[in-house]
Amino acid sequence: IRGGISGLLDSEALRKLSCKSTAKKMKTTMQFIFVATFVILACTVADKKAKTRPPKNCTIEPDVGQCRALHPRYFFNMTSRQCEFFYYGGCYGNTNRFMKKERCEKECKAYMQKKTT
Repeated sequence: IRGGISGLLDSEALRKLSCKSTAKKMKTTMQFIFVATFVILACTVADKKAKTRPPKNCTIEPDVGQCRALHPRYFFNMTSRQCEFFYYGGCYGNTNRFMKKERCEKECKAYMQKKTT
C-alpha cells in the first residue's frame, strides 16, 4: 500500500472534506433554485392579476365631451352591465368610450357578469 496507513487516513480525510464541500455547494445551489423559482412564480401570478384586472374606464360615467360632433361610439353602462351606443362630441370626454361594441365588451368583460351578493 502506497503511503501506508497515514496515506489512507489522508485520502479518507480529503474525501470527507471534498464531500462536505460538495454538500455545501449543493445546499447553496438548491437555495438559489428555490428562491429563483419562488420569484418567477410570484411574478407570474402578479402578471396574470394585472392582465385580468378590468380597466377603470369601464366604471366611470360616460362623457359626450364639450364639442358638438356626432361620432358614433359605445360606452360601458355599469347599471345595465352592457356596452351601449352614444354619440361622442369629438373632444374632451373621458376614456369610457369605444369605437366598436366588440372592443367595449372585450375591455369590460369582467364587469359584464352579474354581481353576487
